[in-house]
Amino acid sequence: MKPSSFNSGTLQLIIFVSILFTCSIYAEDKPLIREIIINKKDSVFRHTFYYDESRNKAMENRYYLNGYTIFPLSRTEWIYEDNKCVTQREQVWKNGVWKTIHLINSEYNGIQKKKEVYVQVTDGIEKAEKDVVYNYENGVLESILNSRLNKGNPDITQRISFNYNEKKQLIRQTIMSGNNALQPDTSLMVRYVYNNSGSPDSVILTNNIHETKINESLTLYFYDKVNGNMTSQIHKKWNIQTSKWENDTKIEYVYDHNNRLIKELYAHYTTLFWTMNTMYEQIYDSNGILLQKIMYKPIYNQWRKIYTIEYIGTENGKPNLMESKYNFWGGETGQYVENFIPYYFNDEIAIVNADRMEIKYNLETTITTNILFGTDRLKIYPNPSNGVFYISLEDSYIQHWEVYNLNGEIMRQNNNAYRTGVVDLTGLSDGLYMIKATTDDNKELKQKIVINKTK
Repeated sequence: MKPSSFNSGTLQLIIFVSILFTCSIYAEDKPLIREIIINKKDSVFRHTFYYDESRNKAMENRYYLNGYTIFPLSRTEWIYEDNKCVTQREQVWKNGVWKTIHLINSEYNGIQKKKEVYVQVTDGIEKAEKDVVYNYENGVLESILNSRLNKGNPDITQRISFNYNEKKQLIRQTIMSGNNALQPDTSLMVRYVYNNSGSPDSVILTNNIHETKINESLTLYFYDKVNGNMTSQIHKKWNIQTSKWENDTKIEYVYDHNNRLIKELYAHYTTLFWTMNTMYEQIYDSNGILLQKIMYKPIYNQWRKIYTIEYIGTENGKPNLMESKYNFWGGETGQYVENFIPYYFNDEIAIVNADRMEIKYNLETTITTNILFGTDRLKIYPNPSNGVFYISLEDSYIQHWEVYNLNGEIMRQNNNAYRTGVVDLTGLSDGLYMIKATTDDNKELKQKIVINKTK
């Protein structure tokens, strides 16, 4: 069992493949995050989130707040087919309109992703820049090929290969990069060793240069024999002169009787001794909800509080207001300090760089709230909304939409140059409207929508 996900600052030398195409699906019975307010020094940012009928994250909008004025910054949209992300679109607000700057298009073989194509968009012109191909063997990932596209032809710049044991545990990861990634002069190899319980025992990082192996680092993991909790990890560096592993850094973990992580102690090795340099303490309430995370430094031979991250209030069983403030030994007591704050984004662990953040949830556990029903009714949500809506793309491709007020006047309209579900009515007054959309097969769909900026 590994330390709590709220373990901050832990440096693991295990190299994981990072797939930037992030699409999320969440449990059906829990409210979802609809808004996050982030404070960083004198700046305030607002993130709003929209989900489709299957509770997939479909859109994230990012704004800068200046008093009561809201300035759009950027937007990410995820489009799904059969609950799999097929397109990720990145947009920025420029000269009063949303402009697409990047796309990631994905292809699948069943449930397994087989390819991603990264596209740069400039003034509406798309140019594929690189692709990532995923190869599988016996149902497990065997390799990843990263290629730079040159006039549509792939030039492989990186190959990552994976080897497994009979238990399908990853035992070796090889990263080959350069102009000829299939036969490179240098490569990076990560080897994984497991204990009898299947937990990581050690990770060795090795560089291969002109067929010569050079050790770089070794990380050892230690566990409690009773409950399996990780108790410490030691990072070592390879000394080329002595051809020996030398201690570098160490992290120790302490748990309470409920197996909750309550302390992390960080140390570095100097000559013959371990010297402690940082400690984190985590304090929980009687229900196991995190209340505080405190960082200490050794000053005058005692652990002194530097800052505290407070988790204030709860919603849906998780903290919904976090504040990072100095303690006496860190700065002016009670003053906000920018920090890396761990939190739960729905069911996932996330980290934000801020001094204060607030989370708000959808009160409804169902995403779509339609006012009118029927086969010719447009599926659009949330409804009511604060001005930004999302049209379901499950059944059709919307080519054009118009929004009317109660007098039948067109208030906003749009011809979709690409597949998107975004209906941005920011700037319209609160009230009842009618939206009429035309699909790619010339079907007209209608729905009453309500703008309510208190939502």
